[in-house]
Amino acid sequence: MSDIFLAEDVQKVLHNKFVVILGDSVQRAIYKDLVLLVQENTYLKDKQLRTKGEFYFMNDELLEGGQKGVMTNGTNYREVRQYHSAFHLIRFYFLTRCYGEYMEMILKDFQSEPKPDLIIMNSCLWDITRYGSSSVSEYKKNLITLYKRFREVLNEGCLCIWNTTMPIASNARGGFLIPEIEFMNDTLRLDIMEANFFARQVAVKYDYDILDLHYYFRRQLHRRASDGVHWDMTAHRRISNLIMTHVCEAWGLTLPNRIKNLNTEDTKDTDDNNNSGEKTQPKIPLLTQTKKALIHRAQKKPYYTGYDMVNGPLCSPAYQMSVKPSPMLKNVGPPLPLLRNVRNEFQMRPDEPINFADDDFTFLNQPSRHSNLGSGYQQQWTGTGPRVRSNRNPVRSQSHRYMAYDRPNMDNLRCQRMREEKRNELDMDWRF
Repeated sequence: MSDIFLAEDVQKVLHNKFVVILGDSVQRAIYKDLVLLVQENTYLKDKQLRTKGEFYFMNDELLEGGQKGVMTNGTNYREVRQYHSAFHLIRFYFLTRCYGEYMEMILKDFQSEPKPDLIIMNSCLWDITRYGSSSVSEYKKNLITLYKRFREVLNEGCLCIWNTTMPIASNARGGFLIPEIEFMNDTLRLDIMEANFFARQVAVKYDYDILDLHYYFRRQLHRRASDGVHWDMTAHRRISNLIMTHVCEAWGLTLPNRIKNLNTEDTKDTDDNNNSGEKTQPKIPLLTQTKKALIHRAQKKPYYTGYDMVNGPLCSPAYQMSVKPSPMLKNVGPPLPLLRNVRNEFQMRPDEPINFADDDFTFLNQPSRHSNLGSGYQQQWTGTGPRVRSNRNPVRSQSHRYMAYDRPNMDNLRCQRMREEKRNELDMDWRF
């Protein structure tokens, strides 16, 4: 959960702080909402969310790129914005890749004064879709290199928060989805979850923070825009509240406490509980609590898949144990690869994988309501086992690498022919 922050609260938290936000268009909207919230208690307008590269927005300034350069949907698009007042400095860099030559230029800026106090970053959608056949492997290497460079460049007191990529629709459309890669829509929302889990592993390894926005918004899809990628003004205000709550807890600041009984570790007064004579339960690590809750629920709900395991309890800073799994989980699609039994493409190896050997997760291997679909998806992601052959698709070739499962109303041969023509035109192979 998050507290509710008003303009005066954000002004106090970010007083004399240098905030840097890096990422794609979703991160740009986070920057705009934060700049707006520093000045007044209003929501962003739809036009402000849709506009990019404008010269001015709410007393900020376009420093580089945007309308000063070339407005394009290519990977070379640049946009640097900055808002500054007497006591606040907020800057935004548009990224299409988490690490590269342009990121090195940004890191050089960080080495000069003023040095950033807070970095909020995400980069995934462009990384895994617009950089050729080896985009996933390069994304993993770049992410590790990025955190190594952060350790070398950033001050010890700098708070670095990685926002996980938010859920996208199965028919998403946006600037990064050019016609040549529209076929990736079939499984891109599942690839994002794998990338989020890998990013979480890397962030934890290098002792940096992660804010799992995918988990918080997986059941608030009504706030998503019509293009299936971006989000409305209420969603971005909630993101700002989540970020500010995380920052206050990390810096040891007092929350506004506009939400009563906010269940955060920093706001619990254990001394009062002890003095009142109430028996307090011993503190159990959050990871152990969530795994026990998953086991308990899975015994009652056989169809409970690994969907929330990859996105939710095991990756999130907070989790409400009293919330029951939604019946909509039956319709989320095939189950994701399990964390212990499946070695997927985003799993870190051989660097210290998470050890679940002390817990029994055998119940997760029992057939679910999507078992006829999930097995094919798991085998394709992991590259293990024989290739699936179903009645609807008797001939399955390597060109169907992106087919998560067979859909009854899809002409697989026609899709195969279209994809082969696109690859021949571009002389690229988009398979992982």
